[in-house]
Amino acid sequence: MKLKKHTHLKLRSGFTLVELLVVIAIIAALAAMSSPMIIKMKKKGDLATTTGNAKQIYGALLEFDNRKGAFPNDVTAQDDVDLNGYSGPYSNDYLGQLLASGMTDSETIFYAKGGTELDRKPDNDFSSRARTLEPGECGFAYVKNLNTSRNSQVPVLMAPMEQNGQKFKRDPYDGLAVVLRLDGSVSSLELSKDGRAKAGRRTLFDDGSDTPWGANGFNSNNLLKPRSRGGSGGSNIPQSGGGGGGLEESGGLDGELN
Repeated sequence: MKLKKHTHLKLRSGFTLVELLVVIAIIAALAAMSSPMIIKMKKKGDLATTTGNAKQIYGALLEFDNRKGAFPNDVTAQDDVDLNGYSGPYSNDYLGQLLASGMTDSETIFYAKGGTELDRKPDNDFSSRARTLEPGECGFAYVKNLNTSRNSQVPVLMAPMEQNGQKFKRDPYDGLAVVLRLDGSVSSLELSKDGRAKAGRRTLFDDGSDTPWGANGFNSNNLLKPRSRGGSGGSNIPQSGGGGGGLEESGGLDGELN
């Protein structure tokens, strides 16, 4: 009796070069399709974080206004020994008064993605004037010489602004700007192609009786940009002159916006 021989099939292991190339091509195609979506979602997350931070800063500003009668300015820096030196040409200088006065115990809330070239996350060390809101740790532009008696729609904080002028960076928040107003509302304003923030039929800094700035317009000397380069705050910063981004500063509590 003859035994049947069993034929054993030899299984192939691994992939051929063609199969590997096909798999790589599929993975590359999926990555290319998902990358824009991932980037868009990240920018939305950055926008949400900046919006939340602006709201927290507003709480500190309100408390400061209740105690000092105004938001941080040159006079509040002069009248309180703990705030001496917290003035200068940058938003870091004045917003630092909120930390020095105990209105907030967090540097983290001053971070705004894309607000400066350094884009440095705060280290939460404000043990001295020099360590308070060091270059890159504050991403918000600040309009000084304000208090809660002004028009409620006047902007107080904005991000992410260009270092010069009154335009915004389009890339960080996908063509949007974050604007905190005196009434505590935070808006995501659409940006024009050249970086101006749209406010209805006008732009954010337009003059006119139907704008928050009134007929006399916005005083650009009161717009202070965040510091992105140079040494750490303190005595090496000019205490007079030089508004935001090199603009001449009007100074004092009586400096007007319009």
